[in-house]
Amino acid sequence: MDNKQFESIIDSLFIIVPLLKKDLMKPESDNMQNDLSSSQLQILFYLEDMGVQPMSEIGKYLQVNKSNLTPLVQKLIDKHLVERIQDDQDRRYVKIGLTEKGFAQLGNQKARIAENLKIKLTNLKPDEMQRFDASLAEVKNIMVKFLS
Repeated sequence: MDNKQFESIIDSLFIIVPLLKKDLMKPESDNMQNDLSSSQLQILFYLEDMGVQPMSEIGKYLQVNKSNLTPLVQKLIDKHLVERIQDDQDRRYVKIGLTEKGFAQLGNQKARIAENLKIKLTNLKPDEMQRFDASLAEVKNIMVKFLS
């Protein structure tokens, strides 16, 4: 692969990733009613996917340090969306997990995201929809290899 191709891929990723974060994770003003930031939604999605996690792993995922992560998580705790879970082996070690209310909130958010995406996808022509579907499947397969 030549440098131009590397640069093209990197440029595309720099554009696509923030767009997905901005438009997919926070598609509507309803999040403002819930008073959740896109970072807080990402925490909920991450915990749903990965299960109970230590703060350090959540921070790595979001690429934020603990001092910035603590208020994000605390707000989720205050809203009863996540909870602190002490480690049985070392009580000083605390992990974060979704509560039932957190799972429900996430389910509602996913439904709103899906509806928003359906509306946006209706703007595509049938052939564009097929190409988009095939392209996303290919990107997903490559990203799994890329991130492994």
